[in-house]
Amino acid sequence: MVHRDGAYRRFHRGRNRWFARCLGLNVLFLQLQTVTQLANLTDFAYQFAFAFWILRQGRQIWRRSQAADPSLSTVQRAQDLLAGFRPENAAAYRQVHGTLDDCLTNFDAQFPRSMSGDHALLDNKVRFADVMAAAAVAHVPVLGTFHDGRWSWSEAGAALRDDALAQDGIVVKPINGNRGRGVHVVTTAEELSGDFTEPMLAQPRLLPGGLAAQVAPNSLNAVRLVCFRMDGGPLEIGLALHKFGTRRSGIIDNFTPGGLAAPIDIATGRLGFALGVSPENQILRHTHHPDSGVPIAGCVVESWPAILGLLNCIGRALPTIEYIALDIAATRDGVVVIEGNSGFGTLFYQVFERLRAPTRLAEFLRRNDRKSRIRRRLERIGVPKAILGGAPKPLGPTTSANTGSRGT
Repeated sequence: MVHRDGAYRRFHRGRNRWFARCLGLNVLFLQLQTVTQLANLTDFAYQFAFAFWILRQGRQIWRRSQAADPSLSTVQRAQDLLAGFRPENAAAYRQVHGTLDDCLTNFDAQFPRSMSGDHALLDNKVRFADVMAAAAVAHVPVLGTFHDGRWSWSEAGAALRDDALAQDGIVVKPINGNRGRGVHVVTTAEELSGDFTEPMLAQPRLLPGGLAAQVAPNSLNAVRLVCFRMDGGPLEIGLALHKFGTRRSGIIDNFTPGGLAAPIDIATGRLGFALGVSPENQILRHTHHPDSGVPIAGCVVESWPAILGLLNCIGRALPTIEYIALDIAATRDGVVVIEGNSGFGTLFYQVFERLRAPTRLAEFLRRNDRKSRIRRRLERIGVPKAILGGAPKPLGPTTSANTGSRGT
């Protein structure tokens, strides 16, 4: 029976591998077949890149979508993949928006980290904290770092370590982590001396204040600000979301592990309906927090003016950054910046705002999407503009995603 089960699994693995390769080769053939019908070299290079994306990542995307949303049919899954979407993401967008119109595809959303300017700064939480400290920006201090099997503590960190453990605990997380991966709270020296497999940092655990403490007291509940600079101008808010932890997400407030997020009106600081995603990939809408029962929709973030003031300071401290996803928290002791991120998670953002809609953020992303980058590369190697085709047209009159653009 064991042998039969193993043969069955090997058969299906082989079938999935064969299907993904045939799908990618078929896409590549179709793109090459239509080269004479394409208007310009940019379009052809873009279609060729898409076929290569299917060949390289199609199988992995297919398998992940099967695990994330088993209810999707094979036909629907294939259609979404051929449209450039991760099938589970496309299913979530259809639940919220009813259509995929104006949604940014996962293929087009693979922006280079260089879009963020000094991306190494944003990929390293210790370095980011050092820059904030040098600019006197309120931030979460780093008490120590873990490298090569041992902790190194700063002078201030060594002095605060024992008190932090005795009070609310110490947050330990990967220096280069994202999406809440590997974040946990330790409350004893024994837990702190655990066997970590990657570079880590230690920070004092901060507890939420104000509205965030009422809604979800066990997680920090950060405000995520998606910010960008257009043509070297000031740092603007493209999208503002308030994250909230849940019983399912535990001490973290990230969306994918089960947390909630509610859009913030940039002009007023007022919250909209909160959304969450179930283990079955169903988008859930909440007017109140599902665990505490505290209202969310319609409430005003009382620390919003202080958050905007802190953003001004961050913008001055990071003059070369073109794109950054900031996490800022209103704690019991005031407003602080937690970290800056260079990554771009389309699912988290597009269940609230379609990133091809005519907004300032969408226009910024369009200037940095895959087709625009392909065109710039061809220009740099001297390809005549006559065969490149016309430059992409602007999206039209643009506004901020949250009803009002705010610059630093």
